[in-house]
Amino acid sequence: MSRKTRRVDRLLKEQDTVGMQRVERKEQEELAGRKKVEQARLKAQRMGNLQERKSDIDARPPRVARIGKPLKRP
Repeated sequence: MSRKTRRVDRLLKEQDTVGMQRVERKEQEELAGRKKVEQARLKAQRMGNLQERKSDIDARPPRVARIGKPLKRP
């Protein structure tokens, strides 16, 4: 193998490596973006479910003290 051929081969390998790294980084960024979107969607769902639960809860206490009498606790 001549020196020129070795140099060209080495440059091609490095070029492929840089290209592969760039592609991999773009894929990772896309996946990260998808994860962020997914997390935001799930958070919105959880907040909606929490609001529904809060509206379902009856705000009155289960036991009420009579007038002039303290509420006894078990």
